Amino acid sequence: MSPLNCPYSNDIKKIMIQKFIEVPNTNIKEPVTGFADDLLYDMAQEYGYAELVWYALNGKRVVEGSYSDKD
Repeated sequence: MSPLNCPYSNDIKKIMIQKFIEVPNTNIKEPVTGFADDLLYDMAQEYGYAELVWYALNGKRVVEGSYSDKD
């Protein structure tokens, strides 16, 4: 059954995921909204490597993409 046809679909709330650009092994963690590839690329050029990440509800860090200064 599709979630939209589910009898409980009125109870489903939209979950907003906060994404961050992080530079590993540093304290750099920039929150981003919308399209983040330009900022991700710029930070990779400046620091050598950067990752677009978000955190699951259980705290697990999920890497969605990355750039290095070699790209």
